[in-house]
Amino acid sequence: NDGFTIEEHQKGGQWKFDPKQVEFFLSSGQKDGKVIEGNKLRKELAKKLVFNANVLDYLLAHPELIPDEWKTDGNGNTRYIFFWGTVYRDRDGSLYVRCLCWYDGRWSWSNSWLVHDWDGSNPAAVRAT
Repeated sequence: NDGFTIEEHQKGGQWKFDPKQVEFFLSSGQKDGKVIEGNKLRKELAKKLVFNANVLDYLLAHPELIPDEWKTDGNGNTRYIFFWGTVYRDRDGSLYVRCLCWYDGRWSWSNSWLVHDWDGSNPAAVRAT
Protein backbone atom coordinates (compact mmCIF):
# COMPACT_ATOMS: atom_id res chain seq x y z
CA ASN A 1 0.00 0.00 0.00
CA ASP A 2 3.07 2.28 -0.26
CA GLY A 3 2.53 3.61 3.26
CA PHE A 4 -0.85 5.21 2.68
CA THR A 5 -4.11 4.64 4.53
CA ILE A 6 -7.66 5.55 3.70
CA GLU A 7 -8.65 8.53 5.81
CA GLU A 8 -12.23 8.75 4.54
CA HIS A 9 -14.29 6.68 2.10
CA GLN A 10 -17.85 7.55 1.19
CA LYS A 11 -19.70 4.51 -0.06
CA GLY A 12 -21.72 5.12 -3.17
CA GLY A 13 -23.49 1.81 -3.71
CA GLN A 14 -23.66 -0.08 -6.95
CA TRP A 15 -24.72 1.56 -10.18
CA LYS A 16 -24.14 1.08 -13.89
CA PHE A 17 -21.66 3.67 -15.12
CA ASP A 18 -23.21 6.32 -17.33
CA PRO A 19 -21.13 9.43 -18.10
CA LYS A 20 -24.38 11.44 -18.21
CA GLN A 21 -24.65 10.82 -14.46
CA VAL A 22 -21.31 12.54 -13.86
CA GLU A 23 -20.89 16.30 -13.59
CA PHE A 24 -17.71 18.26 -13.07
CA PHE A 25 -18.02 20.60 -10.12
CA LEU A 26 -15.86 23.68 -9.69
CA SER A 27 -16.06 25.83 -6.60
CA SER A 28 -16.44 29.57 -7.14
CA GLY A 29 -12.89 29.65 -5.74
CA GLN A 30 -11.67 27.66 -8.77
CA LYS A 31 -13.33 29.73 -11.49
CA ASP A 32 -12.12 32.75 -13.44
CA GLY A 33 -8.43 32.07 -12.80
CA LYS A 34 -8.86 31.74 -9.03
CA VAL A 35 -7.54 28.93 -6.84
CA ILE A 36 -8.77 27.41 -3.60
CA GLU A 37 -6.79 25.46 -1.02
CA GLY A 38 -7.71 21.76 -1.04
CA ASN A 39 -8.77 21.58 2.61
CA LYS A 40 -11.25 24.43 2.05
CA LEU A 41 -12.52 22.75 -1.10
CA ARG A 42 -13.01 19.50 0.84
CA LYS A 43 -15.30 21.29 3.28
CA GLU A 44 -17.31 22.74 0.42
CA LEU A 45 -17.60 19.34 -1.25
CA ALA A 46 -18.94 17.75 1.96
CA LYS A 47 -22.40 18.90 0.80
CA LYS A 48 -22.07 17.24 -2.63
CA LEU A 49 -22.56 13.67 -3.82
CA VAL A 50 -18.96 13.03 -4.84
CA PHE A 51 -17.73 9.85 -6.47
CA ASN A 52 -15.11 7.75 -4.70
CA ALA A 53 -11.91 6.08 -5.91
CA ASN A 54 -13.77 2.86 -6.71
CA VAL A 55 -15.26 4.67 -9.70
CA LEU A 56 -11.81 5.95 -10.68
CA ASP A 57 -10.35 2.45 -10.54
CA TYR A 58 -13.29 1.04 -12.52
CA LEU A 59 -12.77 3.64 -15.24
CA LEU A 60 -9.05 2.88 -15.41
CA ALA A 61 -9.92 -0.81 -15.86
CA HIS A 62 -12.45 0.12 -18.58
CA PRO A 63 -11.02 3.16 -20.40
CA GLU A 64 -13.33 2.61 -23.36
CA LEU A 65 -16.14 3.97 -21.16
CA ILE A 66 -14.47 7.35 -20.62
CA PRO A 67 -15.71 10.06 -23.00
CA ASP A 68 -13.00 11.77 -25.08
CA GLU A 69 -14.26 15.19 -23.98
CA TRP A 70 -13.08 14.41 -20.45
CA LYS A 71 -9.45 14.74 -21.60
CA THR A 72 -9.37 18.53 -21.65
CA ASP A 73 -11.32 21.49 -20.37
CA GLY A 74 -12.89 24.14 -22.60
CA ASN A 75 -9.51 25.85 -22.99
CA GLY A 76 -7.64 22.74 -24.15
CA ASN A 77 -5.89 22.21 -20.80
CA THR A 78 -5.49 18.70 -19.44
CA ARG A 79 -8.36 18.03 -17.05
CA TYR A 80 -7.61 16.33 -13.72
CA ILE A 81 -10.92 14.84 -12.52
CA PHE A 82 -10.86 14.29 -8.76
CA PHE A 83 -12.74 11.57 -6.89
CA TRP A 84 -13.22 13.21 -3.49
CA GLY A 85 -15.24 10.35 -2.01
CA THR A 86 -11.95 8.72 -0.99
CA VAL A 87 -9.31 10.72 0.88
CA TYR A 88 -5.93 9.14 1.63
CA ARG A 89 -3.24 9.83 4.20
CA ASP A 90 0.39 9.19 3.27
CA ARG A 91 3.13 7.97 5.61
CA ASP A 92 4.05 11.60 6.41
CA GLY A 93 0.50 12.36 7.53
CA SER A 94 -0.47 14.46 4.50
CA LEU A 95 -3.94 14.08 3.00
CA TYR A 96 -4.49 13.66 -0.71
CA VAL A 97 -7.13 12.78 -3.31
CA ARG A 98 -6.64 10.81 -6.52
CA CYS A 99 -7.67 11.97 -9.96
CA LEU A 100 -8.22 10.66 -13.48
CA CYS A 101 -6.21 12.31 -16.26
CA TRP A 102 -5.19 11.82 -19.88
CA TYR A 103 -1.41 11.47 -19.85
CA ASP A 104 1.04 10.33 -22.52
CA GLY A 105 -1.71 8.99 -24.79
CA ARG A 106 -3.61 6.99 -22.19
CA TRP A 107 -5.84 7.35 -19.15
CA SER A 108 -3.93 7.35 -15.91
CA TRP A 109 -4.27 8.54 -12.34
CA SER A 110 -2.44 11.08 -10.28
CA ASN A 111 -3.09 12.82 -6.99
CA SER A 112 -2.89 16.12 -5.22
CA TRP A 113 -2.30 16.99 -1.60
CA LEU A 114 -5.01 18.97 0.17
CA VAL A 115 -2.53 21.67 1.19
CA HIS A 116 -2.08 22.58 -2.50
CA ASP A 117 -4.13 25.07 -4.49
CA TRP A 118 -6.80 23.72 -6.82
CA ASP A 119 -7.72 25.58 -10.02
CA GLY A 120 -10.22 25.30 -12.84
CA SER A 121 -8.52 22.26 -14.40
CA ASN A 122 -9.21 20.26 -11.20
CA PRO A 123 -12.96 19.53 -11.13
CA ALA A 124 -14.61 17.14 -8.69
CA ALA A 125 -16.61 14.26 -10.16
CA VAL A 126 -20.09 14.58 -8.63
CA ARG A 127 -23.40 12.86 -9.21
CA ALA A 128 -25.47 14.75 -11.78
CA THR A 129 -28.63 16.31 -10.43
